[in-house]
Amino acid sequence: MLKTICICIVMTFSFFGKSQSEVAVSITINSEEETKKERQIFNEIGIGTSIITQFLKTEENAINQNPYFLTYKLIYRDFALRAGVGGKLDESESFIDGTTDKLTLKKSNFDWRVGMEYRMSIGEKWLGTFGADYVANKTFDERISNSGFDKVVIADNQVGSGGGLAIGVQYALTPKLMLGTEAAFYYLNVERRQTTTFENLPEFDTDPEINNSRVTQSLLPSSIYLIFHF
Repeated sequence: MLKTICICIVMTFSFFGKSQSEVAVSITINSEEETKKERQIFNEIGIGTSIITQFLKTEENAINQNPYFLTYKLIYRDFALRAGVGGKLDESESFIDGTTDKLTLKKSNFDWRVGMEYRMSIGEKWLGTFGADYVANKTFDERISNSGFDKVVIADNQVGSGGGLAIGVQYALTPKLMLGTEAAFYYLNVERRQTTTFENLPEFDTDPEINNSRVTQSLLPSSIYLIFHF
C-alpha cells in the first residue's frame, strides 16, 4: 500500500512539472511572436558599387552613375527617412612636354541627399521604393602650373542644390541581406566660380567669374547596393 502511494505522488509531481515547463515554453514563444509583430521600426544601410559602368568600361561621363556610395534608411511601416553621401578625390602630377614645368591636377566632389520614401511589396522577395529628395553637391577643380618662377592656380568651383524624385527596387537574399538599385531625376540650381591666381605676381590675379545656371541630373540604375536590414 505504501509503495502504491509513493508511485502516485511521484507521477503527480512529474505531471505538474512537465505542465509548468510546457507553459513556460509556450509563454516564451508567444512573447517573441508578439515582439516581432509589435516592432515596426527598422534600419537599412546600403553600400554601393558601380558594377555596370565598370563592366561596360564606359568613359567617365558616358553614364551618369549614382554618386551615393553609402546610404541609410530609418523605416517605419511602409515609409522611410532616407539619406545618402558620396565623394571622390583625384590628384595627378605630370610635366609639360619639353619643359621642366610641373602640372598638378586636383579634382574633388562631395554629394549628399536627404528625403522620404514610400515602400511597397511587388513580389515574394521584391520591394519597390518611391522617394522624394533634397540634394546638394560641391565640385572643386584646380589646375596648378609650377614653372619654378611662379605658380599659377586656375580654380573652378561649383556648388549645386535642388530636389527631385527617385524610384528603385530591392531583392531580399535573406531577411537581413538585400540587393538594390535605383534611378533618380533631380533639378538643381548651380553656382560656378572660376579664378586664376599667381603666387609671385598677385597683381595679375583675375576677378572671380561667377555664373548661375539651372540644370537637370538624371541618375541611371548603374549602381548595385548591398543592403543590411536590421
